Amino acid sequence: MQRRNFLKIGGLGSISAGLIHSFLTGSLAENPVDEKNLSLMCEPTTADILGPYYRSNSPLRSDIVPEEDNDENTVYMSGKVITNDCSPVEGASVELWQADGASEYYMLAPDFRYRGTFITNSDGSYFFNTVVPGHYLNGSQYRPAHLHFRVTKQGFRSIITQIYFEGDEFIPIDPWASAPAASLRIIPLVEVNTGEHKYELNFDFSLDIITSTEPEVPAFAANIKYNNPFVSSINIQTNTDDLIIHAAEILDIHGKLILSKYRLNDQSLSFKTDALRSGLYFLRLKTSQGIGVFRIVKTD
Repeated sequence: MQRRNFLKIGGLGSISAGLIHSFLTGSLAENPVDEKNLSLMCEPTTADILGPYYRSNSPLRSDIVPEEDNDENTVYMSGKVITNDCSPVEGASVELWQADGASEYYMLAPDFRYRGTFITNSDGSYFFNTVVPGHYLNGSQYRPAHLHFRVTKQGFRSIITQIYFEGDEFIPIDPWASAPAASLRIIPLVEVNTGEHKYELNFDFSLDIITSTEPEVPAFAANIKYNNPFVSSINIQTNTDDLIIHAAEILDIHGKLILSKYRLNDQSLSFKTDALRSGLYFLRLKTSQGIGVFRIVKTD
């Protein structure tokens, strides 16, 4: 895989204990690197929106394509799950879900088609056999082709994110794929034509280790949707009827309260954020299922 340059955001080293200290993507390159650059490659993978098509409890399997699917654009997707100190993570759960080549998600299919979960091996490795997803309309414009991932392991901060493909014409107009935080999750779709697969993808997920002073991602996190990164507003919504939002706060990286809404009893709310500067913030939600803190990014 082509070497990439990794950037650190200045000023994050001053975040106090109990706050998340970094948010740039890390992808462990296959090429040897010097010690100075190695730590930059293991920065925690950035988040992306969950989207409306997530289903929990997808089956343990690496081949997520139904037998009757005759799509020729087959893909072998592989990589590793590592820590932010570059060590492999054994036993991490890697969930993948996606649209098929005709841009269709199967929310109610009993066979969980185009969905699967892989438990990483002792070296942190995972792999999936799949197909290139199609583009689909999101409102008035098409979303770029993408793969959804949720990576979890006890003792680490969970990741909900998306992988995009280099050269996709819809990336520049997509608010999530074109955000700076997504730049290192846009990867090449390499044509190999091995007979078994037409393409190969490789991506390493980096998990942030939770310290004793930092709260773990709450169990209800997968059922909260919000646009991240955000620009002029952030819209928050729950996916299940039994998850109610009672209070919401936006804090800066030093823990200072910036925006708030209290005495709520809703499944959705929004904040106007035009006045906020670009950068890293935290969204704290008090819900019927507990309190959760989420990293969010304001972009121009």
